[in-house]
Amino acid sequence: MKINKIRSLFLFFLIIFCAANAEAEIVKGEKFAGEEITYAYKLETNADQYFLVKQPICREMQEEIEIYKEKKKRVIGAVAALATPALMSNPYGYFVLQKAWLAAAGKDKKHYGNVQIDRIILCGEQEPGPGEKLIIQTSGMKIIRDIVTDSNGLIDLKGIAQKTGDEIYFNIFIKKEDSIFYLSTIYL
Repeated sequence: MKINKIRSLFLFFLIIFCAANAEAEIVKGEKFAGEEITYAYKLETNADQYFLVKQPICREMQEEIEIYKEKKKRVIGAVAALATPALMSNPYGYFVLQKAWLAAAGKDKKHYGNVQIDRIILCGEQEPGPGEKLIIQTSGMKIIRDIVTDSNGLIDLKGIAQKTGDEIYFNIFIKKEDSIFYLSTIYL
């Protein structure tokens, strides 16, 4: 009868110390700008001159650390648990027991990575937009013409305004590959 209880107790400790699963914990780190995706454009004025300015847009990233805490214990932990009463009666038994528990303890494993966040952010300095293709539309909803900014991002709207006459405003669009994006409306 005693042997069955001891055997059951031994199996219980063996299962507890040898068969536990790993537990994962995710720790969020710092946020930072990832790779450039495209540019954000805007018009700036300076003494009746219009300049195209662009600023890079990036995806926001976040550092992520996944910590796996292994709960898998070694057989030495079960032996140490069973031998605890005998070892504690010995003056040096505590030190032996402590070493056995440390040897049986699971070790943490860390995996580092960067995760993309579903946000985009402005990530660089503003700079002139040279050589960008723009489409100018009048208030009569006619497309006047396609223009290209100069090396400083300057847009020559005075020449266009003289050609169109009494137009009230211009809609300005930027042309990127096969797409057209609204940029601004300028009232004269």
